[in-house]
Amino acid sequence: MGGRSAIVMFGLVAAGACAAHASPLENEKSEAGVQAVERHWSEAFVGGDSAYLNELLTEDYVSVNGNGEARTKSDIIELSRRYASTKPAPLPELPPSPVAIVGDAAIVSHDSPTERSVDVFYYRDKRWHAWYSQHTRK
Repeated sequence: MGGRSAIVMFGLVAAGACAAHASPLENEKSEAGVQAVERHWSEAFVGGDSAYLNELLTEDYVSVNGNGEARTKSDIIELSRRYASTKPAPLPELPPSPVAIVGDAAIVSHDSPTERSVDVFYYRDKRWHAWYSQHTRK
């Protein structure tokens, strides 16, 4: 989802309106596919694209923020709506974060001057699903 706060962590590319449907690259079981999902997730979060977030995040998705607070899928979608309503400036384009794929799981590791975080995905039904995120302040 440099300087990746809990909100900016979702941002890997400039914000904009997002279609709920994934690009073909996002369905690839590859590092590039996971990175494409991360970019789309970023755009969807900042742009308030609830349809894409609803499709991407599993029903049992949890994001633990830097304060140790667990947020559910519905919490994240609501946070996205509120954030998008502030009409935020586009986020800077950042290089992709490292991806490790083991079987049907992928872990994306983010590192910034203020935070470390991970996103955990699994591949099922020919697409990636976001299952868990953890943010830790440095």
